[in-house]
Amino acid sequence: MIDLNLLDVRSSMGRRLGQPLYKAVGIRKGDSYRPRVIDGTAGYGEDAYLLAAVGCDVLALERCVAVHAMLEKAVQNARPTAGGLVVTCADLLTYACDEADRPDVVYLDPMYPAGRKTAERKAMKMLRELVGDDTDQAGLLAAGLRLARRRVVVKRPKRAGALNGIEPVSSHGERATRYDVYVPGVTRLV
Repeated sequence: MIDLNLLDVRSSMGRRLGQPLYKAVGIRKGDSYRPRVIDGTAGYGEDAYLLAAVGCDVLALERCVAVHAMLEKAVQNARPTAGGLVVTCADLLTYACDEADRPDVVYLDPMYPAGRKTAERKAMKMLRELVGDDTDQAGLLAAGLRLARRRVVVKRPKRAGALNGIEPVSSHGERATRYDVYVPGVTRLV
């Protein structure tokens, strides 16, 4: 299980708003705007926790019951710094909400393809065994575009192609990862 208390959310490096994740969801330095986010593939909740720590209201959806239980326990243990984080056991593909509850951003971190050159951490191997591969990534993107008011952000390996060949509006990268941004009404699903 992941210990969310070990994530750096207090130091200047941990709160540096120039990080690609924050840029991708629409957070800008010097701006007080913080989007309402649905993390549609929460997993262990690391990214959801980081977004909540910088002031976003985050609803983390996890469809695997066992992973949801671990995430719920981790968030309870980390509650003092994760005040804007709510966890629920639900599938983004069937998730529905009222117009007033629609998020600004839907964040997706589908399981990276198996067989990467670099070795997976033990925690990721366990997650892959529990949830399997996300074979419904196209459906997740479509569901995200249906729900989000402003954007859908998809976390991808740096050198991987665009999700299902659908080119993002923009990308924000770091050493091994990039965050592709899709915009409802602009992004056309193939």
